[in-house]
Amino acid sequence: NPNGVICNSTFYVPGVTGLTVDCPTDVDLDSCTNEADILSAYNLWIEGFGVNNGDNPTSNIGNIPTLPAYDCGAGIGLSFTLLATDACNPNGVSCTSTFKVEAANDLELSSVPSDVTTDACVNPADEFAAWIAALEAMTASGGCNAEVEYSVDLTTLSVDGYCNTSAQVVSVDINAKDTCGATVPVTATF
Repeated sequence: NPNGVICNSTFYVPGVTGLTVDCPTDVDLDSCTNEADILSAYNLWIEGFGVNNGDNPTSNIGNIPTLPAYDCGAGIGLSFTLLATDACNPNGVSCTSTFKVEAANDLELSSVPSDVTTDACVNPADEFAAWIAALEAMTASGGCNAEVEYSVDLTTLSVDGYCNTSAQVVSVDINAKDTCGATVPVTATF
């Protein structure tokens, strides 16, 4: 065999693709986000966590914090650091993401106009009109979609002319209300 005889053999150990982890983008929702939208955003958030490749990796992905029960206007602050380890990464690889819903400001009602008492011998029309205008100018703030609610339609209220022999009393209950149902009742009297 002047040219010889040959054979070939290969011993191959495939490399391990490096271990990586994925975390979703931080979520920051408005204080008045409704329950369904919060739940949807949370589900997308937890689906964004993942462990990729590595050599038989283990992780804490099962410890993602649960979403607390819905409380309209309440804040939520969740944070999770995903940590994965494998034979090639005993110290692990990690990433962190947060899920936040801002807390609504306290529901507030602007100052109620002062109660008004007029003299029986004075025509109350001008003072009554000014009192009604002051009630209509009241504002609600904070909460979620705050608005002012009156116990009666202000346009239906009136007082008789002067020289009455009995007192006339007009009272209005005023609430600051919002989509969370919170109210702050006050009463104004003429």
